[in-house]
Amino acid sequence: MKVLQKEQKKLANAGLIDKSDYSKFVKLMNDMNGDKPLSMTQKMMILKMFDKLLDLVTNDRSIYQRILKKVKEDNTNRSIRERETFESLHTIVEKNNKKYYVNQDNNLELYTESSIKDFINKNRQYKHL
Repeated sequence: MKVLQKEQKKLANAGLIDKSDYSKFVKLMNDMNGDKPLSMTQKMMILKMFDKLLDLVTNDRSIYQRILKKVKEDNTNRSIRERETFESLHTIVEKNNKKYYVNQDNNLELYTESSIKDFINKNRQYKHL
């Protein structure tokens, strides 16, 4: 918890949290760590901090570009993992220059991006997706 308190203090000193709200912020962090329900005031504090962070990020072009790049990479990696998972659990067949997969009823279905998305959405037990 000491590391968290150092980080909290850094946020307060950096101006992300009003110094007068520091004790409320500490209570908010403790409540979140203890899985306690948050009050409306605490939720508003989170929104206020999020707005400040968003403003900082969008107004700093280099940070904004790095975040965009990271989000695109994450989305690409996620798409690759989803496709690899789908293909590892289905038999893929090519016929007439089109790809098909064998569904759970042992019928051939056209292999499309929506096939993958539908499968992933139905099977959220795969934690790595």
